[in-house]
Amino acid sequence: MPLAALKKFFWGFGIFFVLVAALAMYATQPKLLVLPFFMLFFLWVCHDPFVLFWTLIAFLPWSIEYNVTETLGTDLPTEPLMLLTTFATMC
Repeated sequence: MPLAALKKFFWGFGIFFVLVAALAMYATQPKLLVLPFFMLFFLWVCHDPFVLFWTLIAFLPWSIEYNVTETLGTDLPTEPLMLLTTFATMC
């Protein structure tokens, strides 16, 4: 990737982060500040899907059982990560 394209990407992401920070302050929702980091992680996973596998391995010790109903339960966050890893390797 040429240097000019990297500079545009860097400036674009910087402007996006500032806009999201301004929106988070205006809406008094600090959780919105996570959005740019999720976007960076998404781009990283699109570039190298094996990162998703290592994320799954890192989250395995902290997975919890969440019961949606009495008969339906899921392990969070590992089961969604397993699905994403499966779809990423199939594509």
